[in-house]
Amino acid sequence: MELYYTADGTAGIDRISVLLTQDHVIGYQQDHVNGADPAYDHRHALRDYTTPLIGDEVTVATSGTLVQRTCTYSVPEAWMVDDLSVVAFVAEQGGPVYQVRSVAATGGTSTGMANEERASGTGPAFPVPTNDMVTIPLDPMGMQGILVLRDVLGRVVLLRRLGQGATQLVLLLNDLETGTYLYGMERCPARVLVAAR
Repeated sequence: MELYYTADGTAGIDRISVLLTQDHVIGYQQDHVNGADPAYDHRHALRDYTTPLIGDEVTVATSGTLVQRTCTYSVPEAWMVDDLSVVAFVAEQGGPVYQVRSVAATGGTSTGMANEERASGTGPAFPVPTNDMVTIPLDPMGMQGILVLRDVLGRVVLLRRLGQGATQLVLLLNDLETGTYLYGMERCPARVLVAAR
């Protein structure tokens, strides 16, 4: 799991929580309209946390910080692994959730994008999160040139020349690894394009 801070955190303590949910848990359900159903299909049933219930503390929450965590879990044989999802979320202790992602437990990845500031000539990327494609609105009166996509180490992974008067740019991300990426116009500071695993 990766967490990338696009701005400084607040004075509180941020915590990462990771849990497992399962679909298709067949069991008893009392329905106030239809009565009892002994074989109800329960969806998104919470199975367990892989972190402490309060979450795992993030010690550095400043702009530009990349936090990486690895969680391991031994799944009981009675659980159907293909029906499990891993849900990760970040919240200030006792406060609202900042970001959440859910992926399939077997081979699932999620790439998300967000914009905290408007880069010169660009707007907030959407949709959030995304797995294969993202649209970046462009200001047709803004700076023209080349949009640069970089990984968190600053390596250029994609360059796209922008035409005069373009109003949006659609990027196909199928060839990119799941991770955190930054985008911006050439000669402008990179702005935020965050991905989670």
